[in-house]
Parts: sequence; structure tokens; C-alpha cells
Amino acid sequence: MNLNFVYSDAVINYSKDCISNYFFTLTFSNSFNLNKNQALEWLQSEIQELQDKEEKIRGQLIGISEDKKTIIVKLDLPDSLLLVGEKYSIKIGSRRNISAELRKVVGNLAEFEVLNKVPSSFQSGSKVEITTNNNILLYNLVKNYISGIQVNELTTLLSKVEKVIDGPPGSGKTSELARIIRSCNDKRILVISLSNVAVDNILNRIRDLNPVKVGIKKFFDNVKYFDQVGGTIQEKIVGMTLASFAVAVQKKLVPSTFDLLIIDEASMIPFALGIFPFNFAQKVIIAGDNRQLKPIVLTTPPNTYPAWESLMKIAVSYAKNTGKYVYLNSQYRGRKDIYDIIAKAFYTDVGLQVNQYMENNYKYSRNGDIFDEILNEKCGITWVQIRGATEEWKSRSAYNKIEAAILSLLYSRLKDNGVGDIGIITNFRAQASLIQKLVGIEASHLGFSKGDGLDYLFGEYVSTVDGFQGGEKLVVLYSMVVSKVHESIRDFRRINVALSRAKEKLVILSSINDVCKLPFLCFIKSSCHKRNCYVELDVKDLNQNSEFQAYLEKISG
Repeated sequence: MNLNFVYSDAVINYSKDCISNYFFTLTFSNSFNLNKNQALEWLQSEIQELQDKEEKIRGQLIGISEDKKTIIVKLDLPDSLLLVGEKYSIKIGSRRNISAELRKVVGNLAEFEVLNKVPSSFQSGSKVEITTNNNILLYNLVKNYISGIQVNELTTLLSKVEKVIDGPPGSGKTSELARIIRSCNDKRILVISLSNVAVDNILNRIRDLNPVKVGIKKFFDNVKYFDQVGGTIQEKIVGMTLASFAVAVQKKLVPSTFDLLIIDEASMIPFALGIFPFNFAQKVIIAGDNRQLKPIVLTTPPNTYPAWESLMKIAVSYAKNTGKYVYLNSQYRGRKDIYDIIAKAFYTDVGLQVNQYMENNYKYSRNGDIFDEILNEKCGITWVQIRGATEEWKSRSAYNKIEAAILSLLYSRLKDNGVGDIGIITNFRAQASLIQKLVGIEASHLGFSKGDGLDYLFGEYVSTVDGFQGGEKLVVLYSMVVSKVHESIRDFRRINVALSRAKEKLVILSSINDVCKLPFLCFIKSSCHKRNCYVELDVKDLNQNSEFQAYLEKISG
């Protein structure tokens, strides 16, 4: 098979009769050309789409430094749209905008260095509105990168790939990456992923090698902010999110060559963005799972342009053709009764082996009301069907007060019973924010020492599904929020990621009336029912429960 894939006059030669979805396993007959200008024109339309979708992140002012040059803001929503080191326009109260540079983000608190003084009339508690453009910097860097290429065969860049590690959740991909890093004595290694969770998860496995993270502090504590690097990064092992990498490149902090680039959770990364760091490494190892979250793309690309295909999808096809593909098909993360269901719902065709899980750290011995039944030890996975609950919408995000109150009650029961390492996952940022407030998992201030109330120090974490890929918890409480089939649950990959974070206990909260319109969710629900791990709750009955009512009133208050 001859594959002509270059950025020159002819970008890609494609067959009109493709017989495979994989880019590198296409056959060719009457081929046609797509020139570079067409490709760049489409990429520019994608950037314009992002620019047109300007985001407003709201919050409240917590404090102002004496010199009026630093402010701390409590965000209403998580910080995924903000980049440390970038400048933002911030409106405080209703009177004027100030210009500020984001310095630190911890939990729902953000610290800004103010570039023009804050008027003294503003008080703590004032409403704050931050304007951001969804990582435009990253897209502009990629656009400039592609524009500068005259004749650069991307197959040459892909030839840097040493290995592609594929496999379902819990199959040991992160452990294998950590083993590879340990085997690379005295080599310079760059670890990249789309999310902080994935980067931090790898770095935590190799703490004794003294890796450093450049960017935002989340779940790994040896962090340098961009203004602390002091020239080109010198550390041997460095981790960054892809967005932080873009900032570091712009600030000229990235050395010209690392010996090894590791990209994890590559299914989430568009090919056009994921190929960019290849230029800074001699060799590349890619890991991921195409049955987990795919790239989020705002516009529909031309069928002939694979830029926004998953990096993992293209890398797998390349690796299979070059003998560099490794598939891990055994699951070690959690209880067999959890992963038997996940294997049958999402991995039947690959023969996923679910091994007997030997650990037994989840202990819940209370045996009282219906909520204790939900949390009992006998069921690794429990489906909770709620009747009479509906979601409400806040801008483009949704929340479900009933599910939030139930989940907060369950969280409280777990903590009272001495259970830690709890993950709370939901499909919407508005729901995550509401639950954070209810259960008190919030940073109390911007310190980094133990005892500051930071969620990552105590093992609890509230997140959307997108922010949790690459993570795992002893207990996962998952709130689906919506009351009817919605785009947020229609993709099986999203459900797969949400459910496969749990090691020993998984609770699924569902208010969905027509869940069996989605076969994979219907299978999971019916499997729980057959195992007597299914609980029905009615809002009318819940309203008679004083403990539940206390949480509901807290929401209203």
C-alpha cells in the first residue's frame, strides 16, 4: 500500500471508496487531492467558530491585596476554560472591566495578577464575570505550525512512534507508561495529555524520580508555574496538559528536543493538536482507548480532512501496520461484578478478561434505611432509579436538585462510615458546582500545605466526565442529571468513562424515564436489576425524609 500524506500542494490522497474508518488502512482507487489552502481554510473556520463562542465564567470576589494588584475569585463553574499565564478581561460588579493575568487555580478559587489597579470601592462578595475564548491559543499555534510547513510528510512524524498501547480502563496502561519511564535512565521525558487528571496520575506513579509539572496544580504537588521556570525547562521528567504545553511553547520554555514524548488518553486529542508536540521529541509512545471519550469538535470537518480525528485512532492504524501495536486485554482495576458488566456492555468483541479483584478496602456495614441499602457491600454496582426528578438548565449546563441532594446524602453517609477516596462524577458543570457546594469539597484558600482543605489532598474529587478520564477512585457516585435521553448520555464512550473510574463501589443515579432507548444503558440497568442491586426512589417518598429534606433546603437556601 502506498500512502501519500504530505503538507504540500497535495495534502492527502484519499480513495473515493473507503472500505475502512481507519485513516491508515484505506484502499485507493480514483484518488483526488485536497490542497493545503483548503485544509487551512477549514482550520480557520474552526478557530472562528471558537472565537464566536465567547464564554462568560462567573463568580464572586473573595479578596483584594492591599496594593490592589492581586484579586482572588471564587468561580461558579470549574476552571477548565481558563489557562494559567493568560490575560483575561474581568468585570467586577457592574461598572468596569479590568485586565488581569491568571496566576493560580485551586479547586474553585482563582488568583489573578491585576494589570490595572482595582478601584477601592469594590468589596468582597462582588459579582465577577470573566471573558475567555476556549483555548484559542492552542488552535492558533497549530494553525501557524501547519502554515509554516512546506513539504513535511506526517508519516515521517508518525515514524517517531515507538509503541501504541491500547486497552480498556484498568488494563494497566498507566502502570506500563510508568514502567517505561523508569527504564529510561537519565533520559529527558515529556508527559502530555488533555486533562490534568491523566498527567498527574502518571507523575504520581513516579514520584521518586522527582518529576515536575508545568502549569496548574491539581493532584500532583511538585508544580512550577510558567513564571517560575526561569528560561528553558531543565528538569529531566516534565508533565503538562496540551493547553499548558501550548503556553510553554509560546513563552519559549520548551527545549528543542526531549528523548521521549508520552501522550496518554490519546482518544480525546484531535490529530492536528496531538501531532504538534512530536516536533519536540525523538521518540513517541501513545496510550489510550478508542472506546473512551473522543475529541470535542465544534464544527464538522470535510470528510477528506482527518485533522480532527482522534490521535489514538490514527496511531492505532499506523501501529498495526508497522508492528508497534500492543493491546492490553486484562482488567485489574476493580471488583469483578463491576467490570463484568462494563466488559459485556462495551468490550464484548475484544474478549476483555475481567480478573478477580483481590483487594477489599470498601467497608460499609450500616443496615438501616434505603440509603444504606444503596451503599451496601454486597453490590459492587448499584443502579438507583429516581421517579419524579427533573433537570433545570443554567445557560448551556444542567443540574438536578433531587440527584444532587441524594448524592450529597450518600457522600455524607460514606464519610460518617469512615470511607474515603470518593469520586463524584456528573455530565454537567452546573451539577458538579452544585454538589461541590453541598458536600463542602472546596478549597478554603490558595495555600498548598496539608490541612488547607484542598480536595486533592483528601482524596475526594467532584468533576464532569471529561475531567475524570484517566482517574480512578475506590468509590464513584455518578449523577446523569437528565430525565430523558439527551446528547450528554447518547455516546457510549462517555458512559464507559464514567462507570469505569470505580474500583470497589459504583452508584449510578438515574432520573431518565426512557433509558431503554439506549441499549447499553438498558443492559446496565437490567443487569443491576437481575443481581438485586437496583433501588427505586420516588420524590414523593423522599419529601418525607428529614435528612434528604435538609440537603434540598440547603440547595434552595
